[in-house]
Amino acid sequence: GGVAEALGFLRKCKAFQPSQLFPLFPEYTRAWRAQVARKRYWSMHPPLTSLDELVKASSEGGGGEAGEAALAAGVLASKRAICDFLLESKTRRLASPSGEGEGLALGDGLDTLVVHLLLDTESVGRLEDLVARPNAVAIAQVEGRLCAVGRVHALALLNESRGEFHAAAELWVSLCEGKRSELPHPDAFLTQACAIAAAGKAQDTPSSSSSSSSSSLMTEVVVPLVARVVKKAHGAAAGGGGGGGGGESGTSTALAFLPWLMEKSVSVSLKLLSDISLTVDDVMRLLKETKDVGSRWKYLDFVVNVQASTDPMHHSEFALAMIDLWKARRQGEGGGAQEEGRKISQEEAGEEEEL
Repeated sequence: GGVAEALGFLRKCKAFQPSQLFPLFPEYTRAWRAQVARKRYWSMHPPLTSLDELVKASSEGGGGEAGEAALAAGVLASKRAICDFLLESKTRRLASPSGEGEGLALGDGLDTLVVHLLLDTESVGRLEDLVARPNAVAIAQVEGRLCAVGRVHALALLNESRGEFHAAAELWVSLCEGKRSELPHPDAFLTQACAIAAAGKAQDTPSSSSSSSSSSLMTEVVVPLVARVVKKAHGAAAGGGGGGGGGESGTSTALAFLPWLMEKSVSVSLKLLSDISLTVDDVMRLLKETKDVGSRWKYLDFVVNVQASTDPMHHSEFALAMIDLWKARRQGEGGGAQEEGRKISQEEAGEEEEL
């Protein structure tokens, strides 16, 4: 309708800044209202009103429920069209050669507005793609809404892309612990990943496929994400990088979330420990929180045989952990001991029997 036609004309106007559409969405752009440039050509027309008022004024629908439904559909369609236009305009301006025309004005306000519009139109896949890439979204302006509507994963991705690694890890862990919830959606990464994980478990153990709880599936999917940001945080600390993961905070992020990771996934944690090169003392401190005998011996094996610790106490703890594992397997106890035991190679199993 009229909005689509107007956007078509604006695409031909090289001087038009996407931020000049901010008045259409006062509820989302209030923080940037005073910074929007006023162009002289607006004097040819009345000032922009909100999109709701604009669509209502141009609507030919009648009253009643049918009229309200038509108005809501018109607003939704207009938001989709404007969101596409804003993203196109941003891409075009950022791709323009230096010195050719104006740069992108109020990029933080623009990206923040786009997040709101993608939420309004339930474009979850596009939202996650946007926040995972470099962006200027004002986190404080969107975090409350993202959590309220169940888009916690998108908020975690946004924090990760902005270098706020500790906040990202905290959000993902909170999903596994039931402190926050993610609303299922066909285009959402976590919905798709959990469905794939559930299908894989059903194929591996058809008779017990229904026993896989949503929380365990969420944990399986989220663990690699937490490991990813912990690694980034530690790398930022080692390299002296800025952002929320840099310096001492990067090291603290690694130490804060590694115990949780070590309890949830041995394989992911061992890979992470190898990548971030913690000291032997750091690993031993982290290991104090790992009680499962089926996991503990693997971390001690890492300390003794990968980090090559020469401390006699570490070697003694490793030997005792192997004995505990052997006892647990003999008695059918130890939680994850049996599962971990099945993964041990024949050679390692033979070494256990010798103990």
